[in-house]
Amino acid sequence: MALAGWSGTYMTYFLANIPVNPYIPLLVAISTLADYNIPPIHQLGIQRTLKLAGIRNLPQIKVLFFLLSISLSAFLLIHLNLIQIVLFLHLGAISVWYALPIKLFGKSLPPLRMINFLKIFLIVYVWVGSIYFLPLLGEIEIGQKEIIGGIERALFFFGITLPFDIRDFYIDQEVSLKTIPHKTGFKRAKVLAINSLIGGLALVYFSYNPPLQLGFILSYLLTTGIVLGANLNRNGLYFTGLIDGTIIFQALIIFVVIQI
Repeated sequence: MALAGWSGTYMTYFLANIPVNPYIPLLVAISTLADYNIPPIHQLGIQRTLKLAGIRNLPQIKVLFFLLSISLSAFLLIHLNLIQIVLFLHLGAISVWYALPIKLFGKSLPPLRMINFLKIFLIVYVWVGSIYFLPLLGEIEIGQKEIIGGIERALFFFGITLPFDIRDFYIDQEVSLKTIPHKTGFKRAKVLAINSLIGGLALVYFSYNPPLQLGFILSYLLTTGIVLGANLNRNGLYFTGLIDGTIIFQALIIFVVIQI
């Protein structure tokens, strides 16, 4: 996922035709690594979490990755403009609350991911904010073209994220969490994902010129095929490798098409 964040952010610079701030793709990649390795600090406590970082086994290596990623992300922040820093901290706060419960005004609030039907929309919001809008804010004026581009990104990410809710159907059910597949069923959820991808591809025609459109068409066709192949019998690598990898595939395909 860190590589997906890095390549997706670089694609934004390429599509917007603006100079690359190399620290931002790196920041997105590192913060994604931190996000996917958030330890259960609310259960362990900070001292215990820090202690575990020195022990060499898989759960503790995840803690170490988290702490190192947070430290490096803090350093990279100095290379952003003010509005980018505000957006990044906003997205970071959502990502932490998504995974961990928080205390607010003396009340304990559950992780955002445990609110029925909400988690997919938060994932899409954070991805679009970090990969698409973070590189643009303060660098160019956000107009109609950029808004349409952001909606296109949202539809793409919604289409590739919904299969994960299908994958996690029974896991979510065990903790009484309802997601879109619980409401629609597997087949309709997959149809919704495909329709989201079709909607995203339709918006490409309003935002990009023909050479870029060809790259998007090819990448969307590949993504659609991968999403259609998702089901409960697929192993985890199909989702974390292929479906997450569609972000990387799209960036590569568009870059190659433009070079031809």
